[in-house]
Amino acid sequence: MDLLAAIKREERKLEKELSQLQNKLSGVTCEVRTESRNRSAS
Repeated sequence: MDLLAAIKREERKLEKELSQLQNKLSGVTCEVRTESRNRSAS
């Protein structure tokens, strides 16, 4: 197995994982903002 190919494969895997985590963080951030607005309105 070519070392460069293995590194590139690992890089793609990590980039995919990073994208998934960024999406989760974005969702949590939206939930927190919504909850904060709901509490302020009460």
